[in-house]
Amino acid sequence: MDQVSERAGISRPTLSSLEKGNPAVSLGIVLQVLLVLGLEKDFCFWPTMMY
Repeated sequence: MDQVSERAGISRPTLSSLEKGNPAVSLGIVLQVLLVLGLEKDFCFWPTMMY
C-alpha cells in the first residue's frame, strides 16, 4: 500500500480512506489510484442506468 500511495502521490491515510469507501475522497484521487493500478478503464464516466 505504501508503494501505491507513493506512486499516486497521495498519503497512506488518504488511500486507506479510499479503501474504506469514504465519500470525502475526491474523484481525482480515485482516478489517480486507478491509473497506478492500471485499472483506469474501469472508471465509469457515464452511468449505465439513469432514473
